[in-house]
Amino acid sequence: MGAVTLLYAFWMLLRPVIFRTQAMAAERQSAEAIVKKFGHSALARLTLLEDKSYYFSPGGQSVIAYVPKGRGAIALGDPIGPADDR
Repeated sequence: MGAVTLLYAFWMLLRPVIFRTQAMAAERQSAEAIVKKFGHSALARLTLLEDKSYYFSPGGQSVIAYVPKGRGAIALGDPIGPADDR
């Protein structure tokens, strides 16, 4: 039982490192193009920092930047893109 507890504790400590995902270069380029065209807020430029991942709308014209935290994610501001695609 002690070994199982230690294994579980070790797993929980390393889990964020193991499952950490960062945006691919193509995703970052798409996000940058959307931000340059539609990003008019003060937070828009922060979406391009290295720690962000991206969720694109089904149409691919809007983006939400987020950082995975634990079992959830923290989004940075509102979606960026044309109003009809958000």
